[in-house]
Amino acid sequence: VRFMAMIACSGSGTCLVDLTDVHGPVTFFGAPGITAGFQRTDSYTYPILNMSGASDLTIANLTFDEGPDDPACTPVEVNGSYTYPCQSTISIDHSSNLALMQLSILHSKDHGIAFSATNGITIQDSQIEAAGVFGIWSGSDQSSLSSNVSIANNLIQDVQSNGIYSVSYTHLRAHETGRN
Repeated sequence: VRFMAMIACSGSGTCLVDLTDVHGPVTFFGAPGITAGFQRTDSYTYPILNMSGASDLTIANLTFDEGPDDPACTPVEVNGSYTYPCQSTISIDHSSNLALMQLSILHSKDHGIAFSATNGITIQDSQIEAAGVFGIWSGSDQSSLSSNVSIANNLIQDVQSNGIYSVSYTHLRAHETGRN
């Protein structure tokens, strides 16, 4: 599936690309030499790209731009814990054999990429800039561990917390190039 331009979207659910239970091989990519993808300007309560139960997918050469700051996305502290009202730009769970290559993920209101309980994911040659929390988040407890993870040659900058957060580095092969 080839994207030829930036898709501007506004409103509840208008930017959602829901790949729940999509099984490939399928590649979603931006045409060479142009900037293609999604530019969202409001309604951050859902991810732009959702992959749940998906397999054998490649997402390549696309831009996901979340636009300007939104006060509605400010974390709320309750009893020492924070609640984040806005969602990650890319959300992945219970999926397998995914490749995210040469992506630009800009101005995420939560995590740039969040994945959990996934077997076989590669995030490579991508840029994550100005994420609201983590650049890449990998689960919150032992039940959400992912396996066969490769994170290589990515530029992660200007994030509010860590560039990469993982439940267990034993299960995460982080091969960053020192550019984050």
